[in-house]
Amino acid sequence: MAQAARELDNVRRLETYAQAQRLLVSDAPVIFTYYRARNLLIKPYVRGFTRTGLDGGTPGDWFYERVSIARG
Repeated sequence: MAQAARELDNVRRLETYAQAQRLLVSDAPVIFTYYRARNLLIKPYVRGFTRTGLDGGTPGDWFYERVSIARG
């Protein structure tokens, strides 16, 4: 978890978190019964919206400067 938290490359960070999750699940003496999910509907004309594992309360809040609206 600490290694993933320091990783700047999003792909490698997600893989490191996935590896930590596999270790936790294989060693855990519990059954996980809750998994929070957030579903989004983004209009096709919204461009550049990027979600990451670091999003806070608002999805995509790290990269607002990349979002644009395509002209119709």
